[in-house]
Amino acid sequence: MADFEKITLLPMDEAIDYWRLRVPMSPDEYKALAAESKAKAFSSALATSAHMVAQVYQAIEDALSDGDTFEEFQDKTKDLFEKAGYEVKPYQVETLFLTVVQSSYNAGRWKQLTDPDILEEFPYWEYDAVGDKRTRPSHMAMDGLVYPANHPFWASWFPPNGFRCRCSVRARSASSVKRNGLTVQKDAPKLLPDEGFNHSPAAVWKPSFDSLPKPLADRAERRLLEGPN
Repeated sequence: MADFEKITLLPMDEAIDYWRLRVPMSPDEYKALAAESKAKAFSSALATSAHMVAQVYQAIEDALSDGDTFEEFQDKTKDLFEKAGYEVKPYQVETLFLTVVQSSYNAGRWKQLTDPDILEEFPYWEYDAVGDKRTRPSHMAMDGLVYPANHPFWASWFPPNGFRCRCSVRARSASSVKRNGLTVQKDAPKLLPDEGFNHSPAAVWKPSFDSLPKPLADRAERRLLEGPN
């Protein structure tokens, strides 16, 4: 089998599925959540009401389903923000779009990489930072580190690890690790991801809402049973 990193994957379905498991809620509700619970939720500083958050949430889902570019997403949400009386700068919308898309697509990647058949063939993951002038020093420090897929490192450092983070994970077979002279790490680094980004997609893919306050847990359960619409 060829190295997994050379196989073109299109995690669209998994990305959409991941997004639909997140529960939209008002900024105040979101701020009250514990860090683990926030992995199951969505809110945005660009919206101050639960209704507006729900509209932004749907716009993001549509963008993921349609494969929209940022420009297309921006055009679709411009009227949404203007009608609600929000003064939103383009870079704010771009940050929202990039962060959400990276979160969703990397969660889709996580779903694929944790398939038992894939894990058997590619049991190691390598952190891959972009390495340009926009890469955060803490993220660059992780670049090239290889850990077993089940190592606790990935519970905190599976990308994205900050707003606008472009880091990703590369799957490695045992032969690929050996051939490329890579070292499999044992100890986790002392560095931590950016605040609010130290959880793995596993928290969402395992749909248990016990950690949510009861009203939000009930809403999440209804969403899971009834679907997004």
